[in-house]
Amino acid sequence: TTNNNVLASSSSKGQNPLLRFRRDSSDSQCQNNNNNNNNGNTPPKFLAPIAKLQSNVFASSRNLLAAVPVARRRLSSDGSVSVFSTGRRASNSTGSFAFNEEDDEVEDEGDDYETRQKRLQKVADDLYKCGELEMALDAWKESLDLAAENKESLAKRTEILCILMDLHFQLSQKSASHHSDEDEHDGEEKHESSDHAARLKRPSSSGSLQSLSVSMHSAITLDDHMSHGPTYHELKAKRYAHRIKPALVKPEWIGSNPPLVDFLARVEAWELALMIAETLMKETLPTGEPAVKPQQLATLHFQVASQKLDSHRQGEALQHLQATVKNLQQVPVAKRDMIMYIQVLQLLATEYLQQGSRTLALEAYEEQLRYAPADQQARICCEMAEIYIAEGELDMALEKLEMAAKKMEDEGDTGVIRLQLLQTKGDVLYRLGRMDGSMLVYQQALKEAKLPADKAKLLYTMGRLCIRLRRTKEAISFFTQELQITQSELGVNHLSVSHIYHELAKLYDEGLGEQKMALMKYNKALQIELAVLQECHFAVATCQKCNPVAHRMCDMHSNMHTQVTGQIRETKRSQGRMHFKLGDFDKALRTSFFNEYAPTGMGKRRATSLPMR
Repeated sequence: TTNNNVLASSSSKGQNPLLRFRRDSSDSQCQNNNNNNNNGNTPPKFLAPIAKLQSNVFASSRNLLAAVPVARRRLSSDGSVSVFSTGRRASNSTGSFAFNEEDDEVEDEGDDYETRQKRLQKVADDLYKCGELEMALDAWKESLDLAAENKESLAKRTEILCILMDLHFQLSQKSASHHSDEDEHDGEEKHESSDHAARLKRPSSSGSLQSLSVSMHSAITLDDHMSHGPTYHELKAKRYAHRIKPALVKPEWIGSNPPLVDFLARVEAWELALMIAETLMKETLPTGEPAVKPQQLATLHFQVASQKLDSHRQGEALQHLQATVKNLQQVPVAKRDMIMYIQVLQLLATEYLQQGSRTLALEAYEEQLRYAPADQQARICCEMAEIYIAEGELDMALEKLEMAAKKMEDEGDTGVIRLQLLQTKGDVLYRLGRMDGSMLVYQQALKEAKLPADKAKLLYTMGRLCIRLRRTKEAISFFTQELQITQSELGVNHLSVSHIYHELAKLYDEGLGEQKMALMKYNKALQIELAVLQECHFAVATCQKCNPVAHRMCDMHSNMHTQVTGQIRETKRSQGRMHFKLGDFDKALRTSFFNEYAPTGMGKRRATSLPMR
């Protein structure tokens, strides 16, 4: 009789959605019936599929209840849940079903937004207290839609988003636990599956009913997996978490439990995870362990700091980096994540330097030097030396550089860091007045250099050092080597080549007193500068941003033109001085007033291209 009533209720047009609220009593009643049958009255085997169908009907009834619009569910005055449908009303205040044939207004159209929202949220809260998470979830979804329609403030919508995320997460955990229990139960009944399949294949008068049971069970199970499985709720919780703006969230809006922290960290909602983790810092698990460990808290702070750095919010990033170091220092060294610790200290030192706090940067480097692997210690020493140089503490800088050199020798490192170390050490020795030692270090660095640019820079530095030591011929040798490298890398007609010719001319003139050699160098420099000016004129003629008719150039070509013409004026004055020293006053006068704007081959005729800006 019970089975017939269930089938009749499930096949009726107005299927009763309140079976959801009675599932506990119904399940217990079914359990009592099963116990009574097992005590002596064993039902026939052909009723087994019908019993299976009964549980499926209860499940489908619960699914139908979830489909009832939340706007059609209300709380009665005595706190009981009621569901309104067109032309009917059902109430479970007394535990029984009573349908009244009357038309009830589902919702008062005259209610304002605040009243509707409060009523809707009260329904959601009461459904949550009753354990009806899915119905509460539907209510909050409608509340969110209502808030969006009425352009509610972002803070209010953020609160609803937090609640929706929390509900989806609770449902995912509940669904995962339910699926785990079902898997264990299926494993226990696996040995009965073959007999059950054989009974389904046996022709009988109830074959259609058995087929209906199997099809309904398959459809309900599939629907349960696709629409209400743990993966579905986790995905929805993740989407809501990414819609939340952490700056607007209050801690009381989100449930505080360690699994939620792990979930938010897994979906990379780091700020929300950190907010919950900080509320759990003083709580402990039943096992006596802290709910959130310092290592986990440090990881969350580090990830949040990385996000702040990416968004150029250095002040907030610095606070999270400091919190990361503080939490990692609470972890024993043997269990500490040293890779993260060293990386955080490096970022912390960099941020201190950008803010001008060199003392704090040195402290961060000192702490990093204690735990860094050997292959990184030389780099740290070099960076500390740079800070000491900026502070004017050259002796401390030299000490750190020598320490770095020793560590490099132990590691056998001859890479870029070693070249940087030698260059810095040479500069420090030069500033300390130890010229000979500086020259030896630069010569060693020149042997280590591989790139042409590094070699040219070192040769120029060594040439200037030789000028300071009054070693003119050695300086000429270094500048000549630099000239060869520059011409091979940048080409013959380049202003850098012209600058080197100027340096050589000054050495021949002031160092050796050879004005004729100096004049030759100045002539070569002038040829290069006029060729560059000619190239600039051609570039202006083909540039779309320049206007040769109006004698206007773009910023790039204007700067280039100004630089070249200024260099030409300097070269002509230098040529005039050389002619004056050689006693040729006529050439000295004509050279000094030569038209420097004319391209090569135009003589004294004024160029018609572009005047200097």
